[in-house]
Amino acid sequence: MPDAPPCLLLTRPEPQNRLFGLRCRLAEAWTGPILFAPILSIRHLPAPSLVGRIPVFTSQNAVLAVGQGSGPAWAVGAQTAAVARNAGFDCRAAEGDVAALTERLLADAPDRPLVHLRGRHVAGDLAGYLRAAGLTVDEAIVYDQQTAPLTDAAIRRLGQGDPVVAPLFSPRSARIMGAQVPRGAAIRALALSPAVAEAWTAPAEIVASPDAAGMIAAISACRERGLVGSGPGG
Repeated sequence: MPDAPPCLLLTRPEPQNRLFGLRCRLAEAWTGPILFAPILSIRHLPAPSLVGRIPVFTSQNAVLAVGQGSGPAWAVGAQTAAVARNAGFDCRAAEGDVAALTERLLADAPDRPLVHLRGRHVAGDLAGYLRAAGLTVDEAIVYDQQTAPLTDAAIRRLGQGDPVVAPLFSPRSARIMGAQVPRGAAIRALALSPAVAEAWTAPAEIVASPDAAGMIAAISACRERGLVGSGPGG
């Protein structure tokens, strides 16, 4: 049995990765070592004009790509909405996933066309759902998520079989990480949604709410219970 204390492995793009680690510390959800190993990097692309259209944000990266703005906007969850408000938008928040955002938009019935500002890789077809419901929606890719390898420190830790708690925030990141995990890794995977859990090729715990708060609560529970499982190929 490994003697090393459990480690929290954070693989989000920067700067969200460090900010999420800080939130875990401030909430006292994780008091042990944290290993930062981003497996995606973000490259911003030119943003379109928003004149006459209402932006819909499903990630903080989309807000950062647009920069400063004004007027109404909708966001998938509270954290993304907070970033949008800081950028100048009057942003309303859904409950953390695309289904909730779709319901919120249909209920609010915006009086102008929408534009979904998104990354090159997305898990669901938000614009398609909204168009099928009768709303006018365009899409614009405003950032790219480029694959990065796990750090040497992360590979070494996983290869030694030392216990790791790994939050997984998207199906794509789950697949990218799963392809790089060495055999024998002792991972407790925490999935943000059922789609994320399905993309991970080993057992994963689905967090109670599909947002940062839900993930932090699950991380805290892992720390308290000392639960670690096995990774893909383990």
